[in-house]
Amino acid sequence: MLKRLQIRTKLAAAFLVIALLCAVAGLKGIWSLGVSLEQARRLNDFRVVPIERLKVVADMYAVNIVDTAHKLRNGNINYQQASENIKSARAKIKAAWDSYRQRELDADELKLAAELKPMFVQADIAVARLEELVDRRRYQAITAFTINEMYPAIDPLSEKVGQLVDHSLAAARQDFEQAVGSSRTDRAFLWTLVLLAVAGSLAFGLILNRTITGPIVEAASAVRAASQGDLTQELKTGADDEIGNMSRDLTSLLGSLRGSIGEIMRR
Repeated sequence: MLKRLQIRTKLAAAFLVIALLCAVAGLKGIWSLGVSLEQARRLNDFRVVPIERLKVVADMYAVNIVDTAHKLRNGNINYQQASENIKSARAKIKAAWDSYRQRELDADELKLAAELKPMFVQADIAVARLEELVDRRRYQAITAFTINEMYPAIDPLSEKVGQLVDHSLAAARQDFEQAVGSSRTDRAFLWTLVLLAVAGSLAFGLILNRTITGPIVEAASAVRAASQGDLTQELKTGADDEIGNMSRDLTSLLGSLRGSIGEIMRR
C-alpha cells in the first residue's frame, strides 16, 4: 500500500502520526497535572486543615487552660492574664470546632464527633467554673479545682480529639497513596506514548529511507555509471510514487541510450 502513496502523502502521514502522539501525550500530561492539583487541594482542604483545627482545640485545652491554671497557682502569671488566656481559649476552641464540623465528615468522624459532644459539654462546664474562680480570685478553690476536677473533665475530651487526629492522619495517608498510584499510572501511560512516538519515528524513518533515500542513491549510482559508459544499470521501479516514476524514466532513458548506441555500432 505504501508503494502506491506519493512522497508528500507519506511525509504528511508520518508527521501527522507523530504529531498526534505528541498531542495526546501533552493533553494527557495537562489533564494529569490538573488531577494532581485537585488531589492536592482536596488533601489540604479535607485532611490538613481539619487536623490543624483539631490541633487548635487540643492546644487550647492543654496550654491556655490547663497550663494557665498551673501557672496561676505557681505565681507565674496574675489573675488578669489567666482570665484573658481562658477567655481566648474558649473562643478559639469554639471557632476551631465549628470550622471542623462545617466540612463533610465520614462515618467514623461522625461517630467520634457524636461521642465528643457530651465531653465538650462537661469540659465547658469545668472551664466556665475555672473562669469564675479566676475572676473571683479564689486561690484555694482554684487549687482544689485543678487537682480534683480539671483533668477528669478535660482528659477524656483530649483523648477523643487525639483519636480524631489519628483518623484524619490515616485517611490522609490513604488519599496520598491513591494519588501516588494514579500518578504512577499516568506516568506509565505517558512513557508508553513517548516510546510509541520514538518507535513510530524510527519506523517511519526506516520506511522513508527504504522508499526514498535508497532509490535516490541507486539512481545516482546508475547516472554516475552511465557517465562512465556503463549503460547496463537496471533500477528497481516497484513504487508508484515520484521516486518510482523517476526510476522508471531513468531506466527507460538508459535503455534508449543502449538502443541508440547499438544501432550506431551496427552501422
